[in-house]
Parts: sequence; structure tokens; C-alpha cells
Amino acid sequence: MRRTLVVIGIQLSLAAAVVWAADVDISTDLMQSIEDTTKDLDSNVALKDGQQALHDAKALATLFDEVEQHFHQASDAPRGVELSQQSHRLVDAVASKVAANDFDAAATSVDQLEHTCKQCHQLYKPPKP
Repeated sequence: MRRTLVVIGIQLSLAAAVVWAADVDISTDLMQSIEDTTKDLDSNVALKDGQQALHDAKALATLFDEVEQHFHQASDAPRGVELSQQSHRLVDAVASKVAANDFDAAATSVDQLEHTCKQCHQLYKPPKP
């Protein structure tokens, strides 16, 4: 049993190393812009500030286009492409819901967007030293 656990632990470590070894060195400035703009979007949706929320959604769409391009260029990051595309779809959903003045549904989409970001970070964000 102990030997099995050691083998599983080694396999998980190797799998993590392969994912982190993928060429996914995304600019810290880009990631910080996405984080800041997502927080602004969340706040503006909660405040029902449609104009600012639409502005944030448009900015995020552009930023996620950059992230998707980056993951397309990385040879070992197909899940990164999928997650960036999913993030883009969620930003589009937020924009359409805000345009329809459905701020509750927009807030749900923002929550889903934040969850998608966390999924991507679990796979591709290097561990802190």
C-alpha cells in the first residue's frame, strides 16, 4: 500500500512538472490587467453600472484574445486554449446580459469567469517559490 502511494505521488509530481514545463510564460502585466479588470467588472455589475461593465467586458475580451494567442503558440497547452476561449465566451455573456439589464444573470457569469480563471491558474501558474 505504501509503495503504491509513493508511486502515485511520483506520477502526480511528474504530471505537474509536465504541465508547468509547457511554454506558458504569460506576461505578469497581462495577468494583472485581467485580474484588475475582472474585479472592476464584478464591482460594476454589482453596482448595476451597465456602461462601465460593458467597458470592462470589452477590455477583457481583448485581453483574453491575447491569452488565447499565447496558448495557441505554446506547444503543450491545449487546455489553456480551451479555458481562454471559455473565458471569452463568459465575458461575451456578461456583456449581453448587462445590455439586457439582467445584472443577476451577469453576476452569475462573472462568478463562472472567476472560476475559469482559477482553473487555468491551477494548471499553468507556476508555484510560488
